[in-house]
Amino acid sequence: MLEAGRRATKLVRRLIATLTALLTVAGVIFAVNLWRAQNRSQQVRTLADMNYVAHYLKDYRKNHGTFPRHLRAALPQKHIPTLLTDGFGFALHYETESDTFILVSFGARGRPDGINYWALRNSPEPMKSVAGDFSADQVLSDKGWHREAGK
Repeated sequence: MLEAGRRATKLVRRLIATLTALLTVAGVIFAVNLWRAQNRSQQVRTLADMNYVAHYLKDYRKNHGTFPRHLRAALPQKHIPTLLTDGFGFALHYETESDTFILVSFGARGRPDGINYWALRNSPEPMKSVAGDFSADQVLSDKGWHREAGK
């Protein structure tokens, strides 16, 4: 009877260890998926906001004959607090050469990834999707998307 009790205790300990391991793995998987979902939603919000900004920039050009020197000039006052930053909370990068513009989100890290935006704008290559690469720059110009996370 004593031997049966010891076996039962060993079995319970193994069961507890197995359940603990399974719960740990499940927790890690959940945390990784939650992180990815949050970053993806920030990436998609950035995509939508950059589309709005491009619309305001094109309206500004239609009314003034050129793109503004500063992004703030093209945005309605009520949208300035939200549309000057991307979904990750970093400032959008804007450059213009009077009849053209470049608008960039530097992604989750908030740092440029080293590409030449003007060369990308002038390249005949098709748009590149960076969906899932949360640190990749999203690049939009007066010609449309060059790198975006929507696909």
